[in-house]
Amino acid sequence: MGQSDKKKIQHLLKAQRIQKHQILMYQKVMEGIRQDLEFKNLLKLIVRSVSQGLGFKRAGIFLVEPDGKSIRLALGIDKKG
Repeated sequence: MGQSDKKKIQHLLKAQRIQKHQILMYQKVMEGIRQDLEFKNLLKLIVRSVSQGLGFKRAGIFLVEPDGKSIRLALGIDKKG
């Protein structure tokens, strides 16, 4: 097996791991929606799942205000949680 083949395999394995994390992230969010969580708890679940699934240390959800002209932070986390 040549060096080129090894790099291709490593690339495919990395892509597979990323896809696995993304699927788990979506499953957690969908499970929270099905459990009929309170809005704030659902936001927490979404932010934590996305940040862990995509490997971010910080994440937040912004909601558009009713006037449609501004947004506000609904929930955010940093590396401390």
